[in-house]
Amino acid sequence: MILYHDPVNFDQLDGVTWDGQTSGRVGTGAANGGVGSPDGSKFATLTTKDAGVGFWADDSIHRCMVVRTKPSDVTGPGMLQIVAGGEAPKDVARVGTIGASGLDAGGPNVVACSPAADRAVVYQAGGQGIGVVEFWVIQLSTGRTIWSGGNGIWISASHDGRYVALTAQSGTSTVYGDHGQVVGHVEATVFAFSWDGNAAVVAYGGFGGNPAILNWRTAQTMWVPPTDAIYKYWQAFSEPGATHFAIGAIEPSLKNTNGFQPVDLFVVEENGYQVFEMKNVTLFQD
Repeated sequence: MILYHDPVNFDQLDGVTWDGQTSGRVGTGAANGGVGSPDGSKFATLTTKDAGVGFWADDSIHRCMVVRTKPSDVTGPGMLQIVAGGEAPKDVARVGTIGASGLDAGGPNVVACSPAADRAVVYQAGGQGIGVVEFWVIQLSTGRTIWSGGNGIWISASHDGRYVALTAQSGTSTVYGDHGQVVGHVEATVFAFSWDGNAAVVAYGGFGGNPAILNWRTAQTMWVPPTDAIYKYWQAFSEPGATHFAIGAIEPSLKNTNGFQPVDLFVVEENGYQVFEMKNVTLFQD
């Protein structure tokens, strides 16, 4: 299920199946945003007590998060945790640094969480608009660092943490394999991997650049948006256990009037076959 704000009642959350055949009301309380699970079966809004805390795991049950280990007025290391439902969070490993409140010091963020693959990918964001200072691939069961890497302007990972793409200042992305070995280069920013890891949604020029689906190993372009409008990348995510991408792209008539950016939604197979399109929707999932 792909989640989006109802076009008439923004507080209402609607959903559409990945084949575009079924849509309807999912819930309410979405006016201020929130986070949907990868499969669209669950969501947290900013009115729930745990809203906005954590990154949904690829099983759509658990969430990974990095929390403070020091008082809010003290800079200190973060603690990677994993939690499911109403259970108590489980500490995994100390990682990164969280600045004292009021400092623009950045902090650690999760970009992949997979209990089945026993991995999480966490990066340290710098303050003052600095992107990636450092990143770590961490084993959830033991807390050990499997491998780690350096800095860039953007980072993304496959749902299971098997692949990590780090974009340099030049706009070129390096794709790393499961033990940190270089397995590919992409002349664009990589924003999302397909569930099987074979394809990626990229944008030439980063956010606001031209979106495309690539076979990142061969650099073959599998899909680009229709040419009847100038589309700019906004967001993308993949369907769990399948080969679809949901791609949100901005065209000039889509104006952000309430703090949330409407997009044209394209649902596309990783081989480039476009399943369906929805005009002027505001997506809920990250």
